[in-house]
Amino acid sequence: MSTQAPGALQTGFDAENISMALSLSSKAASSYLLGGAYQSKLRSDLATQPLAMNNHYRGIEPSNFAADRRLALFACLSTNHDRHVLPDASTTESSQNLYAVQWHPEKNAFENALSKDGTAFEAIDHGPEAVAATFALAQSFVGRARASRHRFMERDAWRFENCVALRTHRPDFVGAYDLPLAWDGVAAPCVNII
Repeated sequence: MSTQAPGALQTGFDAENISMALSLSSKAASSYLLGGAYQSKLRSDLATQPLAMNNHYRGIEPSNFAADRRLALFACLSTNHDRHVLPDASTTESSQNLYAVQWHPEKNAFENALSKDGTAFEAIDHGPEAVAATFALAQSFVGRARASRHRFMERDAWRFENCVALRTHRPDFVGAYDLPLAWDGVAAPCVNII
């Protein structure tokens, strides 16, 4: 157990390159992200199969998460345990349309990198349930975004067509945009404002 202050991001988790099932909280079934009858198969699959690809050494223990009043607007929908059974909050949601996952739902469908010897670079499930989980979560996010009244003004639109998606990184991501570390959000060399 960590001795850090409640809510502090803790290090020392051993959850790199491992896929596992989620331990769903009682709030998951009534949440937007994982709730409702249409998400019952997703909840069942995530809770019973190792579909959640984890790749982190930082996290927050559920007791610290619950004790931190700054995080009170979030409901913890799931937890995970690392290789040493240290728990961390893994899926959260707020009533203000804020969502966070401490796992990689995108990797099941989109990350298929191989090591030089031809074996899988990461422990990612690419089976039908895993890929379906990726798209079910994406559909939830997109559905919420579509319901928003906010609009992306054309004059503020960002285009990344001029950025180079590099593949020189470790193969844990198919492509990565390398933006300058000092990017101020206005004048990145490869981003044009329309």
